[in-house]
Amino acid sequence: MRALSAVVTLAISSFVVSSPTPLRVLRVTPTDRAAATTVVSVTFDRPVAGSLDATVDPKRIFTIAPAVAGKVEWRDPITLRFTPAAPLSPATEYTVTVSNEFAAMDGSRLEKPYTFAFRVHGTVALTGTPAGPDESGRFLKPDAQFEVVWSNPVDLGDVTKRVYIQFDRACPVLVVRLKAVSQRPIKDDDSWRYREAGGWQRDRGVDALRRVVRFTPITPLPKACSGFLAVPSELDPEGTSPYLRWNLATYGPFVLLSASCGWNWASCPTGPPRIEFSTPVRGAELLRGIHLLPRIAIAVSDTNEESATWTLDASLKPRTGYAVVVDTLILHDVFGQRLVGNPVKAFGTTGYDPAVTYDYGMMLVERNGYRTFPVRHVNVDTVFVTTAPVPDSLEALVLRAPAWNLGDVWAKLAPGATQRSLAVESRRDVNLVSVVRAPVYAARQGGPTLSACCKPLTSASPRVLAAKKRSSGSPACRTVFQSRASTSSYTIPPAGSGLAARQTRKASSDWPVCATPVKAAITWSAGLPAMSPPAWRSIGRSWRSIRGQVICRPGASISARRRARTGCPWPPPCSPSAASIVPANRST
Repeated sequence: MRALSAVVTLAISSFVVSSPTPLRVLRVTPTDRAAATTVVSVTFDRPVAGSLDATVDPKRIFTIAPAVAGKVEWRDPITLRFTPAAPLSPATEYTVTVSNEFAAMDGSRLEKPYTFAFRVHGTVALTGTPAGPDESGRFLKPDAQFEVVWSNPVDLGDVTKRVYIQFDRACPVLVVRLKAVSQRPIKDDDSWRYREAGGWQRDRGVDALRRVVRFTPITPLPKACSGFLAVPSELDPEGTSPYLRWNLATYGPFVLLSASCGWNWASCPTGPPRIEFSTPVRGAELLRGIHLLPRIAIAVSDTNEESATWTLDASLKPRTGYAVVVDTLILHDVFGQRLVGNPVKAFGTTGYDPAVTYDYGMMLVERNGYRTFPVRHVNVDTVFVTTAPVPDSLEALVLRAPAWNLGDVWAKLAPGATQRSLAVESRRDVNLVSVVRAPVYAARQGGPTLSACCKPLTSASPRVLAAKKRSSGSPACRTVFQSRASTSSYTIPPAGSGLAARQTRKASSDWPVCATPVKAAITWSAGLPAMSPPAWRSIGRSWRSIRGQVICRPGASISARRRARTGCPWPPPCSPSAASIVPANRST
């Protein structure tokens, strides 16, 4: 017991006489670059201001240089905080010093004064108009005005020395100096580019500091020239920050550049016609100063709009040549210039791509009616219909599956699939409607209630089943794609099942244009009157159409025709993704 008492007494004595470890700074903010509204904080590793009667005066131990008015306080017993009374000066380095002439609650002190420094961001260029970081100034006048949004108020004389326009070497003038004439805050009625300048992650507390500075060219800008507006990324005192380059171009002569059908599509049977000028034209002036040959009515979406590219509202005919003719005495651009150069541009329309359009999805067919459904087609003379009954054992799986994707169920329906070909009326570039009769399996005793459709397309090479001569002596082809998975039902025509031949004549050579059959998606049986389901939308198109034109020589391989790219886009694979399911009443 005496030994234990001696050990405890020795330990207590040792604790009393030992000196505490030195006070240390754990972290500070900011550490490097800072915003103008930053708050300076210093955090110690132990309590310093633990109570009201033992608080260290923060003003006595905290200093910042250059001197800044603000409030110094203890945020908590270990954190010293300084809040500036006004935004800090941009592009300025500040040094903070914490004195070592104070003690923490345990009596410890800093070994020496603690010092750290940070730099406030300089004034940065945020956006501008008509040239800016996300837009190019086009069709600028010689006396065009420019605006640049800065993050802070600027010295107009300083930015005048730093901002300029540089043109390409082909221009008669390479550099044009600008003069900063005014600056203002951002207003509520300014464009969103100004109001959101700095990005959505910006410090919105300094939004009121942003300024819009207006520049005017000291000498006129040269016409028909391209270049860029050079703006320093940061207005640092050293002038070493990199420059931003915002593209711009001045307007040149008024020229008719092009006329085309559509947006450079491979197929454009009915338009719309598009024309492009070198400078903007007002819509009302355009309607008075141009016409099409052959003469047809034209219109524009907005007669008050000013644009260099116009899409005309006009009804064009397939396989027809047209010419855009400009009346040079009437048409002027927005700068008052008359057209120079060729006032006529020609373009032509194409024929319709072979296409089949039909409704698909969950459909019902009348019990005692015609049991037919419409198929809309153009430039197609044969459709292939493949049908497959759905056994009772698969009804639950089919009904649970979404109409656009039956998945593995298709492989189980393949053994009972049958195919038939139907000749349909075909007139060149005329949209027609034919009907396809639906079988009624449920009408037979013990027959299935449902039927399903679609034949998947595989990558197998095609083989020619038949080739015949037409009256013109040109070859036509009907090609069948062999498929490993032969699930099917109504396929109009069945994807990967055949090509319906159609003759197309060209000036250079007569190649057969084959309408590639692609998937249909219709399931039929006896039941209620038909309902129109949603239409399948082909990939990349906004209208209901299944496209499959390929230009081929009989026996050509798929890969060869893909590389040639002389026809329309290759049809998408016909996976079981466009099937529909219809319950029906059994015949009793």
